[in-house]
Amino acid sequence: MANVAGPGTHPWPSPRSRPSFREAARLARSALALGVLADLLLRSQAPGLNVLLWLLAWALAARLEARAGTAPPAPLWPLLLVVGAGLGVMWRDSDFLRLAYLGLIAGGMALAVSGAGTGRPLASGSAALLGAVRRLTRASAAGAFPMLPVLWQGGREASGRTPPAVRARRASVLRGILLGLPLVAVFGLLLASGDPVFNYYVQGLFTWDLDALLRRGWIITVFGWLAAGTLMALWSSRQEGPPPEPATPRLGGTEIVVALSLLQLLFAAFLAVQASALFGGADYVLHTLDLTYSAYARSGFFQLVAVVALCVPLLVAADWVAGARAPDRRSRVHTLSALLLASAGVMLVSAFARMRLYQSFFGLTELRFYTQVFMAWLALVLVWTGLTIARGRRSAFLPVCAWSALVLLGAVTVANPDAVLVRANARRGPGSVQGLAISSDPTGFDVDYAASLSADAVPALLSVLPSLPPDQACVVRTRLQERWGHAATDGWRGWNWSRWRARQHLGAVRGAWGTPDCATGPGSDGDGRPNPPPTRLAPVP
Repeated sequence: MANVAGPGTHPWPSPRSRPSFREAARLARSALALGVLADLLLRSQAPGLNVLLWLLAWALAARLEARAGTAPPAPLWPLLLVVGAGLGVMWRDSDFLRLAYLGLIAGGMALAVSGAGTGRPLASGSAALLGAVRRLTRASAAGAFPMLPVLWQGGREASGRTPPAVRARRASVLRGILLGLPLVAVFGLLLASGDPVFNYYVQGLFTWDLDALLRRGWIITVFGWLAAGTLMALWSSRQEGPPPEPATPRLGGTEIVVALSLLQLLFAAFLAVQASALFGGADYVLHTLDLTYSAYARSGFFQLVAVVALCVPLLVAADWVAGARAPDRRSRVHTLSALLLASAGVMLVSAFARMRLYQSFFGLTELRFYTQVFMAWLALVLVWTGLTIARGRRSAFLPVCAWSALVLLGAVTVANPDAVLVRANARRGPGSVQGLAISSDPTGFDVDYAASLSADAVPALLSVLPSLPPDQACVVRTRLQERWGHAATDGWRGWNWSRWRARQHLGAVRGAWGTPDCATGPGSDGDGRPNPPPTRLAPVP
């Protein structure tokens, strides 16, 4: 079969860009089964055990296709990473962590594609992994498209071997079925609506919920499509082998040295001019007109983090180009890389100091917590970049960065960030500076935000409840009972350990609470909820 596209233009450029009929049929059956399973597990269910079961089924399908010879065997540990992300979804209830697990699923699938046939996903370096990510992205978008022509043509070839009389008889039967089904549907609907006894015996066969049908079809189509794409990406790994090293751009060592030198001059000028703003802290804020703590901590924070994060791939690319095009200039590139890393490290320390200042006055939130975790990992990456890229050891760069990110995600999952937030905010008092209180709340504890956290925070909230003022404790009890006091509605498919544990803890103490009545006592307007706290930045008495 001739290729339909040349190399580089098709999602699977290879000597054989399409699977055989047998391979396409097996891949299509697996993708359809995964789509139907996704509908059975995920429809109208909260993420939990169902996600783990579907990812287990996907990993099993990848192994079965490899055993059948349809796809090359993928390394086991990337598949375990995918399954591990499913375990995380079943364990924790935080939306932020779910986004991290989604990234882990995509990374594990990319590693499986990169290592299919070779068994060493990270051994080929960052270029091979980026090629696997590109292949997986293209294949997921293309989905079942490459299979359809093969299945159509293979079906026609199979029917061509059938005797003409049998083909004519089958065609007649098929036309009769297509003609009779609409008639049965129309008349059956009329009869079922006109006779309750008949409708009881047909068990709602002629009653359809169009919205439910569309919803089920959407789930089957989307997940079946993605499953077909990922399995096709594994199949293409056998045809293409590891992604080749991309061609280096036509740049010499002089261009790279000049570009990095200009960037270093920019960094040096920025650090010199902004030294007071970067490290001024409270004194800088107090002596700057119309500058609040929030504006100081947040202004330019994300830009600084973005600058530091962009430095790493830039220096990796510079070392790659310099090593391939201008070995004689590589030492200068490494020297400039070290200077840029030092400047980026100073900016990262400044960004971290800003965030800590902001947190000390306004408390810890999910976004602030995960931002600090990311900055900690970025600091490790900067140090490792200096030990590898700036010393000409680029091949050792990627594995440590990948494994450190995985270890950090595991540590964060075990630490339970929502519980950390509750305990940290419960310990802090109201911040104040120059006669202004950051919050009039004597505890500095934002009960509305704490009660809005996921089920991961419920045990910690119950543990700090005795230390809260009565009005705040009443709000927490009310919110917890509203969210987690009812019986579980997720079923076994949506079972999640944190949600189950939250209901168990709440059930153990709810009997001692009775019915929360927040209408009594000061600070209430009579509607059963306390009045909102006074405006921030109130004068300190």
